[in-house]
Amino acid sequence: MSPDYFKLLNLPTKLKLDHNKLKKNYFNLIRHKSKDPVVNPKEVKEPDKKEKELIKKAYETLKGRITRIEHLLEINGQRVDEDTKVPTTLGPIYEQVQTLIKTPRKNQKCINELKQLHKDVIAEFSAISIDLAHLENEWDNSAGADHQVILKKLKRKTLAFSFIRDVEQNIRTAIN
Repeated sequence: MSPDYFKLLNLPTKLKLDHNKLKKNYFNLIRHKSKDPVVNPKEVKEPDKKEKELIKKAYETLKGRITRIEHLLEINGQRVDEDTKVPTTLGPIYEQVQTLIKTPRKNQKCINELKQLHKDVIAEFSAISIDLAHLENEWDNSAGADHQVILKKLKRKTLAFSFIRDVEQNIRTAIN
C-alpha cells in the first residue's frame, strides 16, 4: 500500500483539490528538500533522492482526477485494478466494438457503425464523468459513516471510466 499522498503534501483528503495549493505545497516541499547544503550533486544522499521522487509521484498522482480517485480508493483498502471485468452496462457496446474492429478497415459499413458507436461511447463517457463529479462532491461533503458506500460507488465508476476511455481510444484508432 502506498503512503497517503494527501498527508505527504499537507492537503485535506478531498477529491476536489485546490490545484494552486497542491502546486504550492509540492514546490515548497521540493524546495525544502533541496536546501540541504550539498557541495557536489553527486553527493546527494540516496534517501533524499527517494524522498523527492516520492513527493513528485504524490504530486503527479493528486494532479489527475482519476489517479486521485484511484489513490483515495487505495489508501482506503480498495484496489481499482483488482476487478478487470467489463462493466455490465457496457458489455453490449464492448462486444460490438470488438467485432467491428476485427473487420477490414476499408469496409465503409463497418466504419459508419464504428462512428455511431463512437458517439454512443462519448455519451456514456460524459455520463460517467458527471456521475464521478457527483460522487466527488458526496465524498467531500459527507461524514465518515457514508465513506464506505461512496468508495464502492467510486470504484465502480472509476472502473467504468477507465474501461470506456480504452474503448473510445480503440474505436478512434480503428476509424483513423
